[in-house]
Amino acid sequence: MELIEVLTNRRSVRKFSNRRVHQDLIKDIIGLAVCAPSACNRQEWRFIVIESEEIKRNIFDFGGSEVIAHAPVVILILYSNQTNNLEYSDHIQSASAAIQNLLLAA
Repeated sequence: MELIEVLTNRRSVRKFSNRRVHQDLIKDIIGLAVCAPSACNRQEWRFIVIESEEIKRNIFDFGGSEVIAHAPVVILILYSNQTNNLEYSDHIQSASAAIQNLLLAA
């Protein structure tokens, strides 16, 4: 699939099948997420893969989206905000770039 086709056909999914997602696919998707640009190439992201129904339910119960409770796999993306450049919120920009790569890869 060409890049333009990927960009124009991207959709948000809110209904999921109950099929298990293979670990190799999850690793491949995260591998593409880490190809995203990051401020000063710091690459301070962390990815947490959650498949536990209990943990997903707890995230939902503490204010997470209902989508999280029903997804077969949830990938949390964390990014360090330990920076001297608070004016530009580089940590938000870097995490957002990784999230966009992850979504397009998925």
